[in-house]
Amino acid sequence: MSIVDDGYYQNDCVRVMAEVTKQLATDIGAKIQPQQEALDRAEAAIAALDAAGETPPADLQTKTDEFVQSLRDGYEATKAKAAADLALDPAVQAALEINVLAVTECAGRCQQWIDAIDAAWTTGGA
Repeated sequence: MSIVDDGYYQNDCVRVMAEVTKQLATDIGAKIQPQQEALDRAEAAIAALDAAGETPPADLQTKTDEFVQSLRDGYEATKAKAAADLALDPAVQAALEINVLAVTECAGRCQQWIDAIDAAWTTGGA
């Protein structure tokens, strides 16, 4: 991979994740300025590469989709583990020292990220 391709890959992933985190911040009522700044920088870097006559790698969208899907899958897996822990009998939870409040919060946060990813990202850039 060339340094130019790497620049496209990294900035496209930053662009998409800035959109996702901007969505999450909006959903939870947080400020979006840091996410907007990251989004603007990534878009500017991509535009600068384009203006310099460079061409994005042919698999840019595929690589970005794989990156975001991997993150989403991680949130799904963590949420599934939390659900399994929460489904245990309370005596088993106690024996395993499962902090039900922390696990419940973790599952909720995972769902927030999944919802933000789903709202801000479409496979294939469509």
